[in-house]
Order: sequence, then structure tokens, then C-alpha cells
Amino acid sequence: MALTGNLLVRIGTLDGVQIDDVAVNGPGGGMPSLTVVNLLAGTQADALVASCSPGGEVIIGWSIAGAGPTATVFGNVMLSDPYRTTSLIADPSGQGTSSHMVPVDATGVSIWFHALDVSSGAWTNPIATVIG
Repeated sequence: MALTGNLLVRIGTLDGVQIDDVAVNGPGGGMPSLTVVNLLAGTQADALVASCSPGGEVIIGWSIAGAGPTATVFGNVMLSDPYRTTSLIADPSGQGTSSHMVPVDATGVSIWFHALDVSSGAWTNPIATVIG
């Protein structure tokens, strides 16, 4: 397995022939990803997930207490207790959006995000940021 740029390339050798077992995952494939946009006090912020299991549940968590790790039944989440969660069902392309209002008095607050593709058991990238 090799990571080249944004492509994850897997080459298998179970049958002794190396070139016939190739899987290439570029944008829209590979590990689940999390992006948070429009994180501004008094506005609606969006948490976007991609490359998740199509039709599968995705749990998105956030914390203002820190970056964890905290043990869960799914493994370690990179959020400190207490943290909050919401869930969504990924669309047929493995993407989803969860929108939430950001409190008007939250400017300057540090916040951490992390998400889990429940069907695959794969965690997204964790995010650490500050509310604008």
C-alpha cells in the first residue's frame, strides 16, 4: 500500500501476480474525511463528511473541552469529555452534511471535531479549530 498525493494505491500479491490486484482511491474514495465550514458565531456551520459507506450511519462529535483521546466502544475518539454527538445517514455517494447554529457568544472558543463511519468502523481526520 502506498500513499501518493491524494491517491491511496493498494497492490495485492495473494496469487503471485502483482499487477492484477490494484485498487486506486482518489477523491471520493479511501478513508472517510470530515470538513467543517462557516464556523462563525451567530451563523449556521456545516460539518461535511465524504468517502463514507453509502447509506451508512455517520456519527459526528464535537467538544470544547479538548482533543482527547477518549475511549469508546468504537475505539478512541479524539475528543475530550464532555463531548456531544449527532448522526446522519450518508447519501449513495458516501457524503453527508450536518448543519448547526453556532451560539452568538462563541467567538474565540476552541473546538474539536471527529467523526466515525459506523458501517466500516473507520474514523475521519480529527479537526482542531477556533470559532470565528
